[in-house]
Amino acid sequence: MPTMKRVDLLTGRPRTGKTNLIQQAVAAFEGRVEGFYTEERYGVGIRDSVSN
Repeated sequence: MPTMKRVDLLTGRPRTGKTNLIQQAVAAFEGRVEGFYTEERYGVGIRDSVSN
């Protein structure tokens, strides 16, 4: 029987450190990590997200 992969989803209000938390956790993890996160880009009066 195939092994189920663990899936975690982190949600919260804007600018509360979610992306920073994920980046630090991945940097400290010694195993393989797969997935994606989005970072906000701040421009002239606009805010949009970019997938990494």
